[in-house]
Amino acid sequence: MAATQDLMKFDRAGKVQWHGAIGQVAAVALSPFGAAAYVTAQLGACVKEITYFRTESRRLHHAAKAISEEIRLREANIVRVFEAQRRAAVHASVTHEAFIAGWEKVVAATCDPGASRQYRETTAGVAIIMTRQFPLMAAQPTNDLVKLINVLDFGRTEKEVAAWRQLGR
Repeated sequence: MAATQDLMKFDRAGKVQWHGAIGQVAAVALSPFGAAAYVTAQLGACVKEITYFRTESRRLHHAAKAISEEIRLREANIVRVFEAQRRAAVHASVTHEAFIAGWEKVVAATCDPGASRQYRETTAGVAIIMTRQFPLMAAQPTNDLVKLINVLDFGRTEKEVAAWRQLGR
């Protein structure tokens, strides 16, 4: 972390290295102090460094609180949307054949170098929730309809959502 103007630096052994301005202040502005000039200039540098770090610490503390609140709100919104979409999956249906065809396209899309990062990430998320049921669906390729909620596996996501809900998110 750089201080206000790097008035002092420390080597690995903890020995201080003073910025050249400290000597200039001692030699010019504090010349009437004689031998006390360097000590006074160094103390002034310490005061500025301490003030900087106190201010920086407060700023980081407030920034961390704001980021924590932003994360908490985003988690709450994600949980709300996830639960709404999971309820919608109860009413949606797909055929075995459509599930297999969709899974194959989704898996291929996760590696498509021409697709955007967001597209690949979304298809990777879809592949995760479809993969566990794929062998069962592939073993029975029919045109029978199945409820989407019965062929998607939310696994760890369900546990994370439950944990967030317990935290009041």
